[in-house]
Amino acid sequence: MRLSLRRIVGLASFPGVIAHEAAHLFACALTGTRVFDYRLFQLRDPPGYVVHARARSASAGAAIALAPFLFNTLVGAGLAYAPALALLTKQGWGWPQAAAFWLGASAALNAFPSGADAQGMWEAAGSARFGALKRLLVAPAFGLVHLLGWGRRWWLDAAYAALVCLGPAAAQLAAQGGLSR
Repeated sequence: MRLSLRRIVGLASFPGVIAHEAAHLFACALTGTRVFDYRLFQLRDPPGYVVHARARSASAGAAIALAPFLFNTLVGAGLAYAPALALLTKQGWGWPQAAAFWLGASAALNAFPSGADAQGMWEAAGSARFGALKRLLVAPAFGLVHLLGWGRRWWLDAAYAALVCLGPAAAQLAAQGGLSR
């Protein structure tokens, strides 16, 4: 196994990988999509996966592909909010705050969909059962999924994680006039 910076960050953010794959599993259950195999986390590539049947509809395919983005964003923002508030107001951190921030950051860092997520969504939309109109309707979501996957190459997922983890607390402090230099 080659240890690149991306791989080290991926290993350190394993709770976010688990949350990402769990979101896929949950979306499969909600949409009635059969799951053949899954790994919430493993020490090889890919770090986690869910192998499922083709989604029954374009909207189900989009839900399965985008579930981790929504779930990990909400979990990341929720867990990191209090520690970020403490950090931005120059209060101290103990182990609980550090752990909550790490869990939130790892979730947010793994919010972006993978290329396999985009491909699964596109295959569901492109199925003969759904026709060209639904494929056209799901194209913007597919484009978003591909754009986010491409952004991983440029560490946009890390910038997004920073925004998710620090943004809500910073916005609240700015609105209250409490964000100091």
